[in-house]
Amino acid sequence: MNEKEIKNLADCIEKGKNPVEVDGYGTELTHQWYLTWLLDTRHWRDARKAIDLLIDSPSSYKYPEDNKGYQEIAEQWKRNFPQDFWCNFEYPIGNKGQVDLFLRSEKGNGLGLPIELKTDTKLRKTQLNDYSSNREDELGLVFLLGSTAVRDDYHNETTEINGCFGILTVEDILSSWKNLYHSMPQPGKNWYDSLRNEALRLNRAFEIENYEISITGGKDTDWRKKYGYRGNNYEKHLYFSKLNSVRKVLRDKNNELTKWNLYDGGRNTVLNLKETKYSWKDVPNLGKNQYYWEFNDNDFTLKVRYEEEFGDNKIIEWIVKKQASLKQELTWPDGVKLKYYSKPRSDAKRYVSILRWELKKFDSAESVADQVVKIIEMVDNSRILDN
Repeated sequence: MNEKEIKNLADCIEKGKNPVEVDGYGTELTHQWYLTWLLDTRHWRDARKAIDLLIDSPSSYKYPEDNKGYQEIAEQWKRNFPQDFWCNFEYPIGNKGQVDLFLRSEKGNGLGLPIELKTDTKLRKTQLNDYSSNREDELGLVFLLGSTAVRDDYHNETTEINGCFGILTVEDILSSWKNLYHSMPQPGKNWYDSLRNEALRLNRAFEIENYEISITGGKDTDWRKKYGYRGNNYEKHLYFSKLNSVRKVLRDKNNELTKWNLYDGGRNTVLNLKETKYSWKDVPNLGKNQYYWEFNDNDFTLKVRYEEEFGDNKIIEWIVKKQASLKQELTWPDGVKLKYYSKPRSDAKRYVSILRWELKKFDSAESVADQVVKIIEMVDNSRILDN
């Protein structure tokens, strides 16, 4: 990413050059306004082509996961839905609730296309079922337009999906519509350009922060707002972006570090290492208790999930013993600050931290990944957690 792109992003936000950003990119109502107008063949002659491209997007995630089943339903919808249509917003549909957008046509014989929009809020499978009449041949789309595009919340739910949905991220929409940009009316171009801004925020967070530090020395505490980041103190959106970049690098570093779960933990952003050689392993001789690794914002943490009651103190004793061994027996890499935890309380919650590492070099996905690999491999090779 060159400096010109970063400057243009800041300039666009600060000077209000893009009306979508001015209206509030993170507000789903903003996207409803623009898309209700744009997805209307009276306003955009290529609106039907645009919808077909989204439905057929090869990189989007699809329910059902059997791509053949999705394609059959999608082809049937494209054959039966008229070429001319308009779009309503907050449209009553299905069992309950209202869908953000709904494509309709006078000649559609009741056939339409529900489109749900998400920026930074969690997508729930139960919500998708609310837009269905429990028919497997119903088609719908979901646009993940903000930090939701890099999160795994909706994959973590076990709810079965009724109907058939294509899940599209910012990148999916940009790729599908790139050859239609020239035919878009100006409001459509404004909306598409705002997606380009969001893609920069999601994919280049480290570079944006490093550039800001280079020009201000890091003195501007409100700099995240200048580039359009959102959330608590404008940080949560930033951490989702950073940790997604870290996850991509870690997958190339070690075959056992390919499966990560990125989600909103409430107070912080969580990137959890799923069940592998290193993570979600049983605490020896202590029933169903397990230890695992995860990020909480920019701290890397070793934790225990306990299933047994704390009353017998066995798991507390194990945690305290491992805290001491890890602190005393290992020397951590440069740039890694160990935060030593005191003895867990008897009323501790189900998830308990053993140790936490503050990564001083949180300045690039590569450097963060290198530090994490060293920490995990050092602990694993020491065999301290094996007894």
